[in-house]
Amino acid sequence: MQPGTDPIRAIYDFGSASSVFNGMAKFVDHLIPTNFSILDKEKIVATAKVTFLGIYVPTPGQYEPTSEMTQVRYARVSGAVIAANIITNPAVMYPEFAKKTSVEGVVILGVTIGRDGHVNSVRLISTPNADFAISAIDSVRRRVYKPYIVNGEPNEVETTVAVNFQMRFSGVEEGGVRH
Repeated sequence: MQPGTDPIRAIYDFGSASSVFNGMAKFVDHLIPTNFSILDKEKIVATAKVTFLGIYVPTPGQYEPTSEMTQVRYARVSGAVIAANIITNPAVMYPEFAKKTSVEGVVILGVTIGRDGHVNSVRLISTPNADFAISAIDSVRRRVYKPYIVNGEPNEVETTVAVNFQMRFSGVEEGGVRH
């Protein structure tokens, strides 16, 4: 597009649906679509035309956040810090095939811990092996932590947990795995 010229048509493809901008206008130094259509395949399923553009100036205090809006809902806490808050740490089972073949590795999990200290969700980030992942997720899902306190209130926590599957000369390390 040449500087100073208005675009005639812009098409954005969203899979089977497309958005077609047939007209644009300059508003506060930005080009905005003023006449557009939504197509599903080749059929127009909706059209719209902008008839007014204006600047809205809110009154002072109109959009001040409430105390509920500014409350900490969750905290991002390092795995090393949250590990000190484990109350219940179920043993991790070392997969049989890994014992027999002396396979080792680390499973990295994204974990959300609720206000009550129970694990709400576990997300696999990386694993060297599916059997390690299954064993690590099973154990971490059953963990219980001391609630994480911020400003005197328990908060939901997002953290990363590394489950290390490591063999020792005499077999599997006592307890199976380290956090």
